[in-house]
Amino acid sequence: MVDRCICYDKTFAEMKKIIDKHGVKSIYELRKHILFGENCMLCVPYVEQVIKTGKTKFEVINLDISNL
Repeated sequence: MVDRCICYDKTFAEMKKIIDKHGVKSIYELRKHILFGENCMLCVPYVEQVIKTGKTKFEVINLDISNL
């Protein structure tokens, strides 16, 4: 299960608390409050799902990062 930004060791549960507290609606808004997803960026699709669904744990998704 994926439950955090590995590079910054920030859990999606931590992010969810911030999302709820500040009414965050986007990655850009969330980055004003917490550092994540700036190195490998593999957590970004998961964080988008946290914002969209409120879930904080995910099955591994296959990502095509060849164009990053």
